Amino acid sequence: MSELSNCLKKEIELSNFTIYSLAKEIGYDRATLNKQLNGYRKFPKDIFLKILNLINITEPTKKHLITLFHKEIYGEYFNIFEAIKESFIVYNQTINLINNSVLSVTKQPISKNTTSSYIRGKLAIIDSIKTIVLQDLENSTPYIYFNLDILTIDLLVFFESIYINRSQNLDMKSVINFTIDNRGKVDNFSRFINILPLLLNDYCPYYCYTDGNIDSEISLLYPYYLITNGTVLLISLDFSEAIILKDTEVVSRYKASFLSILGKCKKINHEIYPFYSIPNLFNNCIDENSNRNKLSCLNEGFCSLPFMTKKHLLYMFGDKINNIEQIIDQLIDCYKKTSDFIAFVPIESIQDFIETGTDGHTSNDYSKPLPMKYRIEILQEIYSYIKKGGNYFFVRKNEFFASSLTFNLMPNSKIVFFNTLTNTDKKTMNVIKTPASLSPELEFFFDALSKSCYVIPREDSLNAIQDGIDYAKNKL
Repeated sequence: MSELSNCLKKEIELSNFTIYSLAKEIGYDRATLNKQLNGYRKFPKDIFLKILNLINITEPTKKHLITLFHKEIYGEYFNIFEAIKESFIVYNQTINLINNSVLSVTKQPISKNTTSSYIRGKLAIIDSIKTIVLQDLENSTPYIYFNLDILTIDLLVFFESIYINRSQNLDMKSVINFTIDNRGKVDNFSRFINILPLLLNDYCPYYCYTDGNIDSEISLLYPYYLITNGTVLLISLDFSEAIILKDTEVVSRYKASFLSILGKCKKINHEIYPFYSIPNLFNNCIDENSNRNKLSCLNEGFCSLPFMTKKHLLYMFGDKINNIEQIIDQLIDCYKKTSDFIAFVPIESIQDFIETGTDGHTSNDYSKPLPMKYRIEILQEIYSYIKKGGNYFFVRKNEFFASSLTFNLMPNSKIVFFNTLTNTDKKTMNVIKTPASLSPELEFFFDALSKSCYVIPREDSLNAIQDGIDYAKNKL
């Protein structure tokens, strides 16, 4: 018996259900359910979710059962999916911290007389990083060179705040070290995602690929480092101990070594595109000779743009953009070339779309809201797409781990990001071209997410869309 079957069977018994009564309640074959609960067959996701919603269990128990279910689905790839999911959680928490707090750091005294000192403990190291950076900002020409593998939200918010406020007169450079071997796939993607808030503020770090798990050519024992005008901070792999070096000759050598490494690295490419030029960008990414043009989207709001016709787009954008017909033709042509369109959308955004007539892609200064009859047409189009097996998936905002980000994976390793934090004028999109080797992890994540328990079953999605259509018709 699998661990999932064993745990689920116990919870069903504690809820005073028998296999017969449970099967009857969820409208399922008793013999099949019996085989699944005894580990002879795997649970379909929709049946598993029906059982979870029916039996009386605590939230921690529910999360544990979902984890066991995902382990059975993903097998050896479970850790990759979990790591990517955690990366999105870190991103969301970072955005929330920046939205709800201001930078407040008290500098801790660091002795200027001694040439070296030793620090133990993660919290003490993080405080030392902040203190060293703030001390260097007092110089006329401050610089901060680092490889910290930013996994701590507190550090990420700190560095982002520093960059936003001081980027004009601050020489800030960093290196993301990706590993070549297959074991590093999870780490590679996590490092990329966790630096997203900095990337979205136009910060373009360097990256390189290294053999094995060595994160730096500067130090083997202390792979993470921070270099400023008068200080080098070397940090252990687990962030448990660090050494502060203040000898001017030593600092100079480390700086020269770091700059030498940059000469061997590439920069992550980051560009800003106006909204009306995005269709041309999309088309340039698509290979007309390929049968596998996939466009994957993870949206903080409703995703209606791929389902709009020319009349919808002309209504929304025809008043404010020159050559709009040509731009619309490019966009529609782009969607026709994609062999597989995948979207993940909060189910609550159906109501928002009905009320406003815009979504995350069309709520900008160039557009006007769709009239209700057009909103109904698009909802009906999406209903038909899901009914035919199309990959349009709904999630619940309070359960989803990327509610602050619209994230589009395109061919040729291009990723388009848009978020309201950095696009306050609603006229541009951030385009970041990732290292090509990260594409497989990105594609895996979208494929795996569709099988996860975060995604609402197809039948429930259709019901939600139909409820939306009925509500919109009543308003009309």
